[in-house]
Amino acid sequence: MSLIYVFAASPMEAEPVRKMARAGDSNSALSFGANDVVLMDGAMGPKNARSKAENALGRSGKPDAFLVIGLCGGLSASLGEGSIVAYDACISTVAASS
Repeated sequence: MSLIYVFAASPMEAEPVRKMARAGDSNSALSFGANDVVLMDGAMGPKNARSKAENALGRSGKPDAFLVIGLCGGLSASLGEGSIVAYDACISTVAASS
């Protein structure tokens, strides 16, 4: 069993995860098969995202994986519905604090 943290900037972006995780399950805990999922939304903008990430890392159970989901500039006519866009680098305009 793995512990997976999923971050979404808004409740609207998190809703598909909620629906998939609860499909066929009446429990309020989110899971995908044998994997436990912690879904965090409301992380729009650098300050909110940093706060959510720090909160997640401060929990007692360390995740096996992080997943960041959302629209994030994907609103382009060249991308069809359901397209998955993955990046191999993350550039921030906010300096990281030590």
